Amino acid sequence: MRTGKLTRRTVLRGSGATIALPLLEAMHRSSAVKAATIASAPRRLAFFYIPNGVVQSAWNLPDVGKDYPLSPTLKPIESVRDNILIVSNLDRIKVAGTDGHAQASTCWLSSAAPDELSPAGYPLKRTIDQIIADNAGLETSFRSLELSCNPYEDNRESIYFDNISWFGYGHVARSLRDPSEVFNRLFRVEEYTNSNSVLDLVMEDAKSLQPQLSGLDRHKLAEYTDAVRTVEKQITRVRRRQDDIAKLNPTTPIKPWQAMRRDEFIQVMGDLMILALQSDLTRVATLMTGPERWGSPLNVEGWFDKPIQHHSWTHGQHNEGIRKQLERLDLFHLEQYVDLSLIHI
Repeated sequence: MRTGKLTRRTVLRGSGATIALPLLEAMHRSSAVKAATIASAPRRLAFFYIPNGVVQSAWNLPDVGKDYPLSPTLKPIESVRDNILIVSNLDRIKVAGTDGHAQASTCWLSSAAPDELSPAGYPLKRTIDQIIADNAGLETSFRSLELSCNPYEDNRESIYFDNISWFGYGHVARSLRDPSEVFNRLFRVEEYTNSNSVLDLVMEDAKSLQPQLSGLDRHKLAEYTDAVRTVEKQITRVRRRQDDIAKLNPTTPIKPWQAMRRDEFIQVMGDLMILALQSDLTRVATLMTGPERWGSPLNVEGWFDKPIQHHSWTHGQHNEGIRKQLERLDLFHLEQYVDLSLIHI
């Protein structure tokens, strides 16, 4: 039985760490208003971005309607298709004299008209995630969350290629790409050098909360803390790899996220994004699976035997062999999207 009401702002605290809670039954005023509260639960919005475009011939649906047949690239969404609406035929006019890849990332969420320009050539109007966050962000710790799975350190491109969220012309909502940095930001970890886990620091507070929770709340809290623990373990595994990587004496300094497999990187950043949404730390988020145009070789383990050149491939689609490789890469990205969807639908 619940012994009291928790506020939506209730958190678990420990020495140097704070963890927000997901929406629990105990946060409702009473059983009588429980249904109404759930019905008015905050809406959340997240964007999953694939860079450099896709092979349209394998992506586009052959027909429309409720029972639409899936295209080859969209086959992975079969298991979640009842939860998905596919919107097609959206476009914007490419502005001559400005880079198409920079336009792709800056225009994807732009509130600018399809033919609108800015002094830089890119329509850097406020993006729709930030327009929504103007309202949704008033009640959360973070008005929005911007993440990128950019594995490169050469920084050969400008901010236009690694960001899709803009407050307005000339004001980027810069994306984060270090999972450890994102984790610490979300959970306000000041220092926990004597602990392997931020959860270890807040578990006493969690135990004291138990008498106020119903059986369903206890189960939900356990699922949530398990998810946090899983992300921590993923980040810890990568840290442990650093000694082995250092022995290779790489010419470019290797940071922890660069030791991740591509699927692991996307999944851990996706998990962090969903934890932030679940705990109502934010209600608006964007996730770039990679940056635009970067020409450096990219490893996609388990899918390609050697590093690939995603950007240069996109300019060789007239070659059937290259086009088939790009279709395979598109399929990889769709599977990452579905993996995240299946876990959290």
